[in-house]
Amino acid sequence: MLLAQMEYREQVNEHHKRAYTYAPSYEEFIKLINSNSDVEFLKQLRYQIVVEIVQATTISSFPQMKRQKVSESKGKETAAMKADHLRARNMKRYINQLTVAKKQCEKRIRLLGGPAYDQQEDGIFEDGDGPQSQKILQFEDILCNPSYREHFRIYMERMDKRALISLWESIEYLKNANKAEIPQLVSQIYQDFFVESREIPVEKSLYKEIQQSLVGNKGIEVFYKIQTDVYETLKDRYYPSFIVSDLYERLIKKEEERSAVQITSDDKDEVVSYTYE
Repeated sequence: MLLAQMEYREQVNEHHKRAYTYAPSYEEFIKLINSNSDVEFLKQLRYQIVVEIVQATTISSFPQMKRQKVSESKGKETAAMKADHLRARNMKRYINQLTVAKKQCEKRIRLLGGPAYDQQEDGIFEDGDGPQSQKILQFEDILCNPSYREHFRIYMERMDKRALISLWESIEYLKNANKAEIPQLVSQIYQDFFVESREIPVEKSLYKEIQQSLVGNKGIEVFYKIQTDVYETLKDRYYPSFIVSDLYERLIKKEEERSAVQITSDDKDEVVSYTYE
């Protein structure tokens, strides 16, 4: 009996997912929400909408317009820049549509006897419905913090792109190394990322600079340029999906637990201090 109920639930969920995925228009999507009477499905749909809002908001906050080289067409808007403007407008409209859909989900859930999300403190997730925190760590903070970066490194392994974060780390170490260490470090970076592995493509001009740096004819500034490019790639392509991943949720949960322990420890210290005063 229980197995039959579970199979039925899976069939219903699959039906709703197909309806959600193949809704021909935004208007039809809203109609789907307003005509659905399955609270559990609507709660799951609301969760997916919120995740999408978080990711879309993060992506829209990134500077999409890349600096263009000064050329004869200076002062004129390029086709790429126009495309960036269009994407920005579309993203804003998309986020607005998602926000409306989330509110419609919440209204429908409340009418069907489900939780009243607008009365909850966070206004986003009910306990057990999804991520427990909406805290968004800046990408710079993730790279600068060894513990945060470890979670991001695991994520990059999952994406089969560990070479990117490893190269960034290697160059970061190079920047702070003693002069005596630099030749060996340059050789190791060259061997690991540009000989044994070709996962990270670089322009021919930069590759020549790397080789000249290797034999001591040039400094290590070329690696700083490469690190900047890697940084932008990590931030633009992988950071947005990382912050809506299970690994990010694990990171935030671990950080919250650490903070709670620290607060408890500080409170105990205050009590002890007060006792001896």
